[in-house]
Amino acid sequence: MWAFELTMLAFMIGLAIVMPAIPARAQTTWTIEMTDYQFTPKSQSINAGDHVVWHNGGAAAHTATSNTSAWTNVVLSPGQTSSPITLTVGGVYDYYCQYHVSFDMWGSITVSGTIPEFSGELVVVIGLMAMMLGLMVLRTRRSPR
Repeated sequence: MWAFELTMLAFMIGLAIVMPAIPARAQTTWTIEMTDYQFTPKSQSINAGDHVVWHNGGAAAHTATSNTSAWTNVVLSPGQTSSPITLTVGGVYDYYCQYHVSFDMWGSITVSGTIPEFSGELVVVIGLMAMMLGLMVLRTRRSPR
């Protein structure tokens, strides 16, 4: 009697567990070079959720310091590459080199879109579960006793 309902409920619970783990799209890692008192590219456009790393290909130490504290200060010696940062909220993120402000060493990252707190797939799965429970209730009220 309840075999169909229990099977569907188990299926929906399984989807609720698996769907949030599936990424909506592949994330890209962008590399910004630090060389001879400049960032290359000076302006980088990315999508929300993408990763950014800085690589110091110059002869001097450099930093990538956020104007807004969006990430912890990146300090790199020549030849080093930073750990990736991930920006999830749309907007423009300006940064500069603390050591070479007088050389006009600054850059910006423009992030398109925003990653929502709740996955769209999860909302659909929860809605389907609610519909399934509603159908179960209707079926039990309609079935003869």
